[in-house]
Amino acid sequence: MPESDAAARVEVELSRLLRRGRRVSDDVASAVHPDLRAGDYALLRVLAECGPTRSGELAARLGLDKSTTSRLTAGVVELGLVRSTVDDTDARARLVELTGEGRRRFDAVRAERRAQFAAYLATWEAADLAVLADLLGRLNTDLDD
Repeated sequence: MPESDAAARVEVELSRLLRRGRRVSDDVASAVHPDLRAGDYALLRVLAECGPTRSGELAARLGLDKSTTSRLTAGVVELGLVRSTVDDTDARARLVELTGEGRRRFDAVRAERRAQFAAYLATWEAADLAVLADLLGRLNTDLDD
């Protein structure tokens, strides 16, 4: 297969995967809280992985501007899933973190999602999964550049 055909096939398959991912993100977000949106879930995911995070760093990790991140944060604060406090080390900065309820809900949904994903991949060989993970990691690294 010519290289351009292979690249086109990769683009088609990635598009399918991204569309599916958007649907899954919507479903996962609403499982955490009925009023949570997919973008809000991304914010929760970053906080779950990084712990308390300054607003500016949160914006950078989400790839959003500070005002959009501020609006997202305010929404999930209203839902009781996140709290925003003054950073003790710099009173000009805000520190955002999951509440206990936010952590509990996020962890429960993530565990269910991971179990579901493991079931999808249960028939795959471990070596194939390792290759897929390596190639996806490589692609993400190349896309970050």
